[in-house]
Amino acid sequence: MQGITMQIIILGNGGAINSGLPYNAFLLNGSLLCELPPDIMRSLGDQNINPLAIDTIFVSHFHGDHIFGAPFFLLNSFMEREKQVRFIGPAGIKEHIVAITRAAFGQSNPCLEWLETNGIFEEISHNSLIEIYPGVRFRFFRLNHSVETYGFEYIKNDKARFVYIADTLWCDSIAEILRHKPRHVLLDMNGEPDDPEQKHLSETDVRQKALSITGTNTKYYGTHLKKNKKSTINQLEYVKAGFKIRI
Repeated sequence: MQGITMQIIILGNGGAINSGLPYNAFLLNGSLLCELPPDIMRSLGDQNINPLAIDTIFVSHFHGDHIFGAPFFLLNSFMEREKQVRFIGPAGIKEHIVAITRAAFGQSNPCLEWLETNGIFEEISHNSLIEIYPGVRFRFFRLNHSVETYGFEYIKNDKARFVYIADTLWCDSIAEILRHKPRHVLLDMNGEPDDPEQKHLSETDVRQKALSITGTNTKYYGTHLKKNKKSTINQLEYVKAGFKIRI
């Protein structure tokens, strides 16, 4: 992976909104899938992505719009896959994926046996550092959400290239990561400045907090959207399915 430009492809919705929003999932370099929303198989198909090329999956937290696609991905894997799949996520990731798959297909479904043999599970905590590819590491950081949630910093050649900030309110760990001055940041932008109760980031957070740390050299990409919209900030762009980011 040294010296190779890597690409992110934004995938489709989280399964709860038929309009195509909120673009929860994305694929890194063709083989690392981030998030497992309910319609993940359709989202992969819409972008002509072969699920069998995916060997690593990161789940930021255990809300349904980020993990309920697991049974359908596993069913496809059981029927066609020969190699193992690596799952990375908060404590309890194996138990959650097994429970969701059992609920979807029943205890006797053979894909559960396949998962036990071919699933590799790695639990993360704040500041966990995992080598994803040779020379490519992810540093995970805790976010401020209603359940245990993590984002990650993609480090290549000891430099921060990309940061993913999943569902969250602004918190100290975001500020700490942004001080590393990543080139690209994909972040939860489900919030609006006039929300009666703030539960997600909004343009106000980017304008007043993030940019004061990174300046104009970091590009921000908004995802996990409740509606399609146009950014009012030069350094912020909203994504859609099929959108590509080169890092």
